[in-house]
Amino acid sequence: MPRHSFSHNWRRKRNKKKKGGGKSAGGVESGPWLEKLHMADNAVDEAQTEHTAAGTDCVNIICVLIKHSPYLLELDLGQNHVGEAAGLLLLEALAERAKAKLPPIKMCVSTRMSPSTFSAILKSAKKLKSVKRRRPKRGKTQKS
Repeated sequence: MPRHSFSHNWRRKRNKKKKGGGKSAGGVESGPWLEKLHMADNAVDEAQTEHTAAGTDCVNIICVLIKHSPYLLELDLGQNHVGEAAGLLLLEALAERAKAKLPPIKMCVSTRMSPSTFSAILKSAKKLKSVKRRRPKRGKTQKS
């Protein structure tokens, strides 16, 4: 389940307005900020013919987030098989993000693209570590 970071700047704005005599705070950013986007296995696949346009639209929206959101820190697109064309779009978005000097993104993508595109994406973004659940240790049973 994705976690969203929401800002409560509206309270600060209201308090400043009362204290400041009605002047607006021009440099205050507001709105929800998306920090982690986990979209693993959500049918953003290039291989499905009926969902190709929807998958491309989704990848375009993700690319806009990558390019312009300084708050996005994690992106998980694993098990989606985005394909070569979408992989190149993601790589271009990561390059523009680096050019704008935004913080790096931890990213996970599937390997259904050329090895050169896949390795370039992994070089441009930090690798997202998968969380492995550990099994509880079984107690040793004593035989009588």
